[in-house]
Formats: sequence, C-alpha cells, structure tokens
Amino acid sequence: MILSHDLKCIFIKTRKVGGTSFEIALSKFCGANDIITPIAVKDEQIRTELGFRTAQNYINPDWARFAGAEDDIGGQTLQEYFNHITAADVKARIPAAIWDDYLIVSMVRSPYGRIISSFFWHGGKPRRGAFERFVVKNQHLLSQNQVITHIDGVCAVDYFLRFESLQDDVAVLEEKLNITGLWEQFNSINAKGGTRPKEGADVLAVFANAPRARQLVAQHCAGDIERFGYALPDNSKANNTGVVRRLGTRLFGRL
Repeated sequence: MILSHDLKCIFIKTRKVGGTSFEIALSKFCGANDIITPIAVKDEQIRTELGFRTAQNYINPDWARFAGAEDDIGGQTLQEYFNHITAADVKARIPAAIWDDYLIVSMVRSPYGRIISSFFWHGGKPRRGAFERFVVKNQHLLSQNQVITHIDGVCAVDYFLRFESLQDDVAVLEEKLNITGLWEQFNSINAKGGTRPKEGADVLAVFANAPRARQLVAQHCAGDIERFGYALPDNSKANNTGVVRRLGTRLFGRL
C-alpha cells in the first residue's frame, strides 16, 4: 500500500495481479512524507538497488504535518499500515479530507488467470484433478480482492489498472497523476516472478476439464466478470473442437 501526498494518490494493493512490481515502480515518485508499507525482503532489496524510497511512515504517521495553515485534518493515528491492507482499514485510519480528495488506485485481473496464478503460487502441480480440487478447497481466494477493494459491498476504488491492458491503463494514470516514466519503470521490474510455469498454465487448458472451478469463478467473481467483461477466451470453440481438452490432458495429465 502506498499513500502519496506528493501525487495525491492512494494505491490499494490486491493479490496476484502484479501489484508488487507496480508498488516498487510507484515508489520512485514518492516523497519523504508519503506512506510506503513494507514488502518481502527480496522485493525491498529491488527498491534499494533502484535507489527508490523503501518502507517508511507506516507506523503512526503524524497527519498534522500535512495540514495547511487553516486546515483541520485530524491528529496522529495510532495504527499501522501494512501490505494488502483493505480499503476499509485505510479509510478508517486516515483523515476524511485525504480519503475524499486523493485518487484511489488498485489493480484487477481476470479471475480465471488470477486463480491459476494462486494455484501455482501455493505450490500446485499440473496433475490430474489438482486444480479443480484446489479451487473447491480455496474458494475464499476467488473473492479475496473484493474484500480488499470494497467497503460495505461497494467498490471504493476510483481507478483500476487492468492486468490485461497495463500499458494503456498506466498511461492514463500518468496523466491523472501528472508524471511520466511510470510505465517504463514498471515494465522493467518483475517482482515475484517465476512461480507460474511457462507451460501447463494456459487458461483454457487448465479449465478444460474443471467444470466445478468454472462454476465457482462465475459465482464468486460475478462483479468483476460483468464490470470488466472477463470470460474464458473462445470457450465455445474449445468445447466444440476438443483441441483445448486434448491440450489440457497433455499438460495436466488425464484430468
């Protein structure tokens, strides 16, 4: 999570969307008074090597420092800010004037690709029925980002960066924040990479023989599916031709 007074922006970090790489890149544009929460040691090392600001001001920031001469935005918070903190917790910890005035940014990804990423992140192997069993057992992972971005069932994010169109969306964000070079920096960083294999992780192949998983994604992620138009690509063709079914068998065993 990053709260930048310089940019008038709050970055709410969701899971399995490339958020750490973006957070590192955004740190480049942060000032001394901004809140930057800690990330994994190896990822924090990337920020250090790049010369960016690392974790700072995430425990008891003194909000009075940011008040104008005639402003009253409250005193000092007594709570800590942390990685993947929810929008509800951020709102509860900061002055209302800042929450209302700053641009709230987060990231979103197709739930089909995201749950596959979670599967491999948690050590999943491309074996018969493994993915289907993982999704059924870990249904909470499907809605974990909604828990982060929503308050009382309503999305609190002003602007989403879509995993599937990051360059375009970051370009728009650069205009909103009046900065340049964010995309170039973000595109050069690959934090937490390497957990998803180059083969055997194709969305259609993984879901080819996982009907219960498809059903659960549709059930738990209906909001994102409708809002961003997410779907399994060419799903009807895959069901008709059987090509993807054979691919899934080859990569995941006989599912």
